[in-house]
Amino acid sequence: MSSFVSYEEIRYSAPVIRRHKKKKKQLRAWQGLLFFAVIMTVLLLFGGFVYFCTGNMFLESLTEQLIFLISSFVFVLLMRADLREVFPVRKPKPLAVCGVFVLLLACILAAEVFSILALQFAPDSLEQAAENVNDLFEGPSLPVSLLLAALCPSICEEALHRGVLLNSFRNSFHDRRLVIFLGGLLFGLFHIYPIRMVMPVFIGFLMSWLVLQTDSMLYSCLLHFGYNALLVFVSSFSSSAADVEQVLPVSSVVTGFYVIFPGVFIPFLVYLGTWMVRRVTAARIPEFLGDRSDRRALLWMSMATAGILLLGALLLLGAFG
Repeated sequence: MSSFVSYEEIRYSAPVIRRHKKKKKQLRAWQGLLFFAVIMTVLLLFGGFVYFCTGNMFLESLTEQLIFLISSFVFVLLMRADLREVFPVRKPKPLAVCGVFVLLLACILAAEVFSILALQFAPDSLEQAAENVNDLFEGPSLPVSLLLAALCPSICEEALHRGVLLNSFRNSFHDRRLVIFLGGLLFGLFHIYPIRMVMPVFIGFLMSWLVLQTDSMLYSCLLHFGYNALLVFVSSFSSSAADVEQVLPVSSVVTGFYVIFPGVFIPFLVYLGTWMVRRVTAARIPEFLGDRSDRRALLWMSMATAGILLLGALLLLGAFG
């Protein structure tokens, strides 16, 4: 069959102009850090402005969340970066979603262990933190609290941290451990109050890992929403989340046992949850507790478990000493 095209067939056709798309720029670490510094400065200087003008704390919270979301998108557009690269979204896979819920369980247990340790060693700081959390998560109704304290942060804060910041770190540093460390650390600093930084740092590590492993923000948003939603339910159904003074002093015996159980299960749950995510996202399907590539992860799990057991034992021995 001839591929010849006659003049009569193309005489009235329009010329084809091929336009080369401009290559999108990549965010760099210094740009992300500068943007984060500006956001934090605005938050510190003008964070209570809406509440001062309206007396409505929920309107203030919604305004702050929208600032995080809108400013992140505007910043990416001004820097001429690729929105789909900075805010990646992929179709979720059921096993990976189940893995996120396992990681959420690990976060819940970690929060319980941290709370009992804070009650033992820093009750005054815990009281102040509990008051702040109570003010943040208690609302006029449960749906409003879930919207402002769980859903909005899981989208707006993630756009800032797992979007702009994590992407800028990923483009600048080849060591994934450094990227995860920086992502978790800045997520902790974002929460300002020292005693409230511990759990955000831990969760920030997990959420940063989820985005790097899956190339999708959906899983980190789900973990963020699940943890905040749990805090909303606890705050709504407890008599007073800030009433720490009425809690009886906790002995080191109770603290030691509580650190060991359920604390000893946290490393395994983290390993199990990450393995479930890797099972459907890794190039090669990993074996459970038997893959050579998992030796480092198993080593970290063993070290973390030993550390928790040692801390619990020291607390128990201190009680009898």
